[in-house]
Amino acid sequence: SGSDPEGRIDGKTHPFKMTRRARVRGMEGKVRLGVVGCGLIGRKHLDAARDKSWIEIGAVADLNLAAAEAVSKEYGVPKRFTDAAELFAQPDINAVVLSTPAAGRAELAVQALRRGKHVLIEKPSATRAAELERIRDVQGDRVVAFCTSRFRFLKHAQAAAEYLQSGQLGELRVIRCRAVKSAGRPPEKEPPAWRYRIDMNGGGIWFNWGCYDLDYLFGITGWKLEPVEALAQTWGTDPDRFPYTGAGADGETHGTGLIRCKGGAVVTFERGEYAAAPAEESWQIIGSHGALTLQMTTARKNSLIASKFVPGTGTVSTVIWEGDEDWGILHDGPLLDFTNAILERRSPSTGLEQAYSAQLALDLMCDSARTGKIISVSERKGRL
Repeated sequence: SGSDPEGRIDGKTHPFKMTRRARVRGMEGKVRLGVVGCGLIGRKHLDAARDKSWIEIGAVADLNLAAAEAVSKEYGVPKRFTDAAELFAQPDINAVVLSTPAAGRAELAVQALRRGKHVLIEKPSATRAAELERIRDVQGDRVVAFCTSRFRFLKHAQAAAEYLQSGQLGELRVIRCRAVKSAGRPPEKEPPAWRYRIDMNGGGIWFNWGCYDLDYLFGITGWKLEPVEALAQTWGTDPDRFPYTGAGADGETHGTGLIRCKGGAVVTFERGEYAAAPAEESWQIIGSHGALTLQMTTARKNSLIASKFVPGTGTVSTVIWEGDEDWGILHDGPLLDFTNAILERRSPSTGLEQAYSAQLALDLMCDSARTGKIISVSERKGRL
């Protein structure tokens, strides 16, 4: 991890990190944390929480008792359970992380909120936007945060958000993502079943990675994009690609869509994995006066390129930011932002309303791909 025990990165206070003011306000200055799900991602959250002065890890839960016991021993967690409901019932726990597969996670969130806990939800935010409506009904004054925010904790994303906030691009026109990964050698081990199962994860690559793309693009543009309608197409796993996804895969491995937003901006979106095509990953925001080209996923070194039209010269592009990324913040960021939000009594980087907006865009595309029709928000009955 790139963060230190005082919530700084590379020795500097990070905007999503714990401040001194937060550490002395509310909840006796402590977040007493429980983690549900003791797999790889649950451990990442425990790593992020470990040695943080304002976080106390109080309990873990996993259906697999051996996994819960192993994590309890490794991280020195005093309580372990095989039933999440037992963890939620602990009066000394005031916040929980849900790092379980997407199916059934909304119900866990509802149970935790009814017990008065703050909740951090792993990606994808939901399998359908309706799940977020159920969570909103019982949220009360609790913090509900989502891990789809991960890539906005990177330094370039913060610089991009600041640049976009300045309005130099003018009116937003096209927000573009094309991220297609080619197939490499088949994995030696059987891939996790949930990654491409609709009943477990809501879908395939759009729910594994597309949820990040949408949060990233909607977030750095200030959550001003309001989906109106979408047209999309998806493709499932070709039989010769089952070694990559698992034989039971029924979710999309490739999909493309167009989302028209209120005010005329359009999101063009493509995500694919194990494609019979060269890899290409690019994200771009185009406005009436200029454009911003960026890389959500990249090597350690990253940069932002701004383009603008100069009368008499034409379009000119310049690097407006470059630097080294700290990839440790991808796993630390959501948890530390979540705990910061609890103690500062503020909204998290991605809260329920933001998660709903991105999930609604995903729902519209999924419904369009399923029906072969343009799907509009007016055909839905969302309440958030």
